[in-house]
Amino acid sequence: MEAWNKQLEAPESMHASKRLDRGAFFTTTERTERLIATLRAEGVEQAAFFAVPGFIAEPGKVDGSAHIAAYAAAGHVIANHTWDHPRLSDISANEFVQSIAQAESWLKGKTGYRPWFRFPYLDQAYFQPAKSRKVSAYLRKVGLADAWVTVDGLDWAIEAHTLRAAKRHERMDLSALRANYVSTMVHAAEFYDELALSLIGRSPAHVMLLHEADVTVICLSDLIRALRGRGWAIITADEAYADPLYHALPLGPAKDFCGFHSYPTNCPSQAPMGHPLSNAPTVFELMAWAAGRQGTNRYPGIGQ
Repeated sequence: MEAWNKQLEAPESMHASKRLDRGAFFTTTERTERLIATLRAEGVEQAAFFAVPGFIAEPGKVDGSAHIAAYAAAGHVIANHTWDHPRLSDISANEFVQSIAQAESWLKGKTGYRPWFRFPYLDQAYFQPAKSRKVSAYLRKVGLADAWVTVDGLDWAIEAHTLRAAKRHERMDLSALRANYVSTMVHAAEFYDELALSLIGRSPAHVMLLHEADVTVICLSDLIRALRGRGWAIITADEAYADPLYHALPLGPAKDFCGFHSYPTNCPSQAPMGHPLSNAPTVFELMAWAAGRQGTNRYPGIGQ
């Protein structure tokens, strides 16, 4: 097995916070304790949690700063996901930068802090060049690296269906839920690794997007074991983002990828309707688009 082959950063959280203290099954405290215990039991040294401090500090809600500190105390790392999780495409660059700065003030200096930034919804306003460049310039100025994602199994959709069923008091088969979740996430990992091999000729240190959610608590142990059973090695976030790939990627509008890695220089001005690039692209969906392979994505019915 090659040195870079099938490495996966420890499953990490996009939202290290919840708007409501209780999900379908667990309180915030229970969720945090169980995630930490699972990661420890499965020998996962370090995961990265991207915090949304404005959600944590909502008036009238449970103060979530303690559970962020608990993740850090357990050896995990924390990073910036904006103050209030706005979509860049929907607001001005100045408003977005303010949200980044407010979150950075809250996070910087805390145990486990890393100078990384994850765009909410993975939305970098790829087809709004002036806005995208302004935010990118700000990130470079303050020393925040783009925390790219290479594997997205849409775990939030499974969580949404689970919460809906719980609110309706529907009977749930947790064994079937685990099987579906694990199958979906493993398939995503394998799909994106094959896409990476076709685009850059190697398996990078992948970064899998997961959310701090009840389904993650229920399924994480099974997912880690399934991935390892398929030959994946779970590495730390620090190791993953040390991969040269993440330092070479353009930070800015989609057209900056045109010509990248010997791709064509005549990229389309827009992504096809419904294509991941028009919403929440991973690194390799973005690369596939730049390489002229707009139909290369794992979402049924999208693309060519």
